[in-house]
Amino acid sequence: MDQKNKTEKEKEQPSEKELEELEELIETLKKLEEERSKRENHNNKKPSILTIEFGGVFHTNIVVNFLFQLIINITLAYLVIQLFKFAEFKDIYMYLLFIGVYTVIESTIKTYITIKFFKYIIQSMGFLLYLVYLTLFFILDVFVFTNTFTFTHEYHIVAFVTIFVVFRYFVGTWIKRYLRSKIAR
Repeated sequence: MDQKNKTEKEKEQPSEKELEELEELIETLKKLEEERSKRENHNNKKPSILTIEFGGVFHTNIVVNFLFQLIINITLAYLVIQLFKFAEFKDIYMYLLFIGVYTVIESTIKTYITIKFFKYIIQSMGFLLYLVYLTLFFILDVFVFTNTFTFTHEYHIVAFVTIFVVFRYFVGTWIKRYLRSKIAR
């Protein structure tokens, strides 16, 4: 009986080889745990905050940023005009000139208003800038580009500006996120 108990106890106790394997597994698990904690610490370094961008900046260089705005304005305004037939223009050059003049004035006015009246932009949740865009398109349509660029109906200017601004916000946000993800890599 003693012999039988001895063999059972020997079977229950791990051999040296098994002990070494267990130690190796424990070391591997520790290394994996350290790597995981490093990755979590790396991901936690970025503060999770809500950001609101007024007039979003695509690039820190003013000229490059303006060119981004101009290209986006030209593309999205043309898309909205063609999809909904909100406006008519004499030729593509008049359209480009119209949007170019709009972009220059918009950038200037938006920068000034954002610097001087930021409190009111926040309080109005951006509606102040919307009114500026609407007024700017109206002035350019009625007084500057009288026979070369016209909105087809009075309410089309309001619909155009609304769709254009919302569409531009989402596309601009997507482009900024895309550019930031490429830069972060």
